[in-house]
Amino acid sequence: LQQALTLSPTYVLALQQLSDDFYRLGQFAQAEQTYAHVVELMPDNADVLGTEAFLLVEANQIPRGFELAQRALAGSPKTTLALVHYALGMGYKAKGERDNANAAFQKILDSPDSLTGGLLKAKARQQLLP
Repeated sequence: LQQALTLSPTYVLALQQLSDDFYRLGQFAQAEQTYAHVVELMPDNADVLGTEAFLLVEANQIPRGFELAQRALAGSPKTTLALVHYALGMGYKAKGERDNANAAFQKILDSPDSLTGGLLKAKARQQLLP
């Protein structure tokens, strides 16, 4: 992976994999910093923006993550990408907008497991506000 990035520092798949590796190791700030390069290379891609939004939220940079999630949704209004809705939910929660937060988290819970994965559903379930 390091060799691929040395040869081609703009190799998107290698950057994404490196970011995933950092995330799995619990190094959220490094994952986000690495993925930020992918956003620079693909600034209008809703999936890329959604992933970066999620990583920002995980790195406790909720306002920036919320902003990117809104950009992802604006570029692809019908997106079902759970990462986008999680970042939106966390942003609304931070702003005290309970109904909007719960609606975003509920979209994740209503999505098929094949699109979200159990971990993200569990995280969304934990964030629902009474």
